[in-house]
Amino acid sequence: MHSELPKTILLVEDEVMLALTEQKILESFGYNVITASSGEKAVKIFFDADNDFDLVLMDINLGSGMDGTETARIILEKTDIPVVFLSGYTDQETIARTGEITAYGYIVKNTGTIVLNESIKMAFRLYAAKKQLENNARCPVYTAANSSESGGATIHQHKSTENPAGRISAFIPCRPRFAPGLADLEKTTGDKDEIIAAIGNNISGMLYRLVRFPDGRRKFIWVSNQVESYYGIKPSEACKNAFLIYGKVHPGDRERLQNEEEEANRTLSVFKTETRMLTSDGKIRWSRFISVPHARADGSTVWDGLETDITEYKQMQEKIQNILSEKEILLKEVHHRMKNNMLTLYSLLNLHMNRISHPEAKSALQEAGSRLQSMQVLYEKLFISDTFNEISFASYINSLLKEITAVFPGSEKIRLILKIRDFTAGSRLLFPLGIILNEIISNAFKYALTGKQGELTVSASKNNGRIKIVIKDNGPGMPEISMETPGFGLLLVKMLSAQINAVIGFCNRGGTEFSISIPQGRV
Repeated sequence: MHSELPKTILLVEDEVMLALTEQKILESFGYNVITASSGEKAVKIFFDADNDFDLVLMDINLGSGMDGTETARIILEKTDIPVVFLSGYTDQETIARTGEITAYGYIVKNTGTIVLNESIKMAFRLYAAKKQLENNARCPVYTAANSSESGGATIHQHKSTENPAGRISAFIPCRPRFAPGLADLEKTTGDKDEIIAAIGNNISGMLYRLVRFPDGRRKFIWVSNQVESYYGIKPSEACKNAFLIYGKVHPGDRERLQNEEEEANRTLSVFKTETRMLTSDGKIRWSRFISVPHARADGSTVWDGLETDITEYKQMQEKIQNILSEKEILLKEVHHRMKNNMLTLYSLLNLHMNRISHPEAKSALQEAGSRLQSMQVLYEKLFISDTFNEISFASYINSLLKEITAVFPGSEKIRLILKIRDFTAGSRLLFPLGIILNEIISNAFKYALTGKQGELTVSASKNNGRIKIVIKDNGPGMPEISMETPGFGLLLVKMLSAQINAVIGFCNRGGTEFSISIPQGRV
C-alpha cells in the first residue's frame, strides 16, 4: 500500500460515460484512477505487474460475463485489498451478497461526490484498522505438551517465515496426565525456576500456575515477572497473597468471572475469558485469561495459564465500531438528502404549475409531481427505518394515499378502505411499485371519484412469498383499455410492471378494479 504517493484506484464500470464521469470526480479528489469496463478486464489489469492498486471501486452489474461480486472474489482470493461496491442496487439481497465478500463499503450511485469521497476515505480507515489488529494479533506460538520430564509442560519454540527467530510470545497450556501434589509442585517449580523464568520473561503476557482449593482459596505457585508490569507487585508477593491480583478485577465483572471460573473448575474445561482490571491508579485495562484446570486427588485443582493485556485490541475494536457507526449515520444522511432533494423538485414543479394556465400542461406537471411524491414518501420511510432498506408496506401505502388525496379537490368526500395484511418490502421493489400505485390511484380520483361520494378500497397481502394488491373504486367503470397502445400513465405501469415481473389485471366489476401480482423472485 502506498503511504505518501497518491492512492491508486481501480474503477470497474461497464457504462463508458459513467466511468468517465466517475474517473474525473475521483481524480479531482487527488486519486490516480485506472478504469476497466468488465470483470475479465479488471482481473487482467489488477494483476498486471506494472500496476499497484490501493482500492477497487466496483460496479455490480457489469453486463455479460463476470459480475462485480465474482470479480471481487477472484481478486480477494489472491490479495488483500479494500473493495468498495458502487451500484444503483439497494435491495437487501444484493447488499448482503457483497457483504460476504468485503466489509469496506457499499455506495449507492448518484448520492453525491461528497458521499463518494467520504465513503472511500472510510474504507481506507477501516482497512488500516484491520491491518493494525492483524499486526497486534500476529505472534509465534509457544505450546505445552504432556511430558513426565517437565511435569506436563514441554516447551516448543515455533519458527515461521514471519517469526524466523522463533521468539516465544504466546502460551497455550495443556492438561498433564498426572497432577502432582502441592509439595511436589513447589519442589518441581524450584528445580525449574531458571527455565521457567526465562520463558516467562520472553513472552508478552503473564504466565502463572495456580492452585484452587475445595474451600475456594487460591494460591499462586509461580508467577512470571510480567506481574510487576500488570499489577505493580513482585512475583513473591503474588504467591503470598492471591488477592493482590484477584482484587484488581473490576467490580462489574467479578460475579461473571467467579461463575465462569466455577464452571471451568467443575467441568475441568478450558477457562477463557476477557475482563476489565483496575490499575494501581484506578484506570481500567482489559485482560484475556486462558487457563486449563486439572484435578488432584485432594479435591483441589491446578491451573496453568496466561494473562494477556488486550487493552489496545479493545480500543481498536471500539474504533472500528465507531467507524461502522459513522457509515450508518452517513447512509441515513444520504436518504435524508435524497428526500429533501425530491421535495425541492416537487416544490419547483408546483411553482411552475401555478404560473401556467394551459390545462394540459398544468395536468402534466401535476402528474409529474405526483410521481415524484411517491418516491419522496419512500425516502421518508427509509430515513426512519432501522434497516434503511426494508419498510412496512402498510406504513408506506398509508402515507402515499395521504399525499395523493391531498392533491385532488373534494377528496375528503371519498371513503378510503384499507385491507392490508402487513409485510415488509425492499426499496428496489417499492420504488417502481409506488409509481404504479400512484398512477392507478390517481386515475381513480381523476376519472371515477370526481366531486362525489365514493369509495376506494386498497387490499394487500403476501402469501407464500407472492404479493397480491387490489385497488378498487365504486365509480362508473372505465372503458376497455389496451395495454398495447396505452397513454403515458398506463405506459409507465406497463414498463414498471415488467421491471418487477408483476402481472397487472383489469376489470369493470361494480367500478374499476386493478390487481397486481408480484412473484416470489421480486419480493
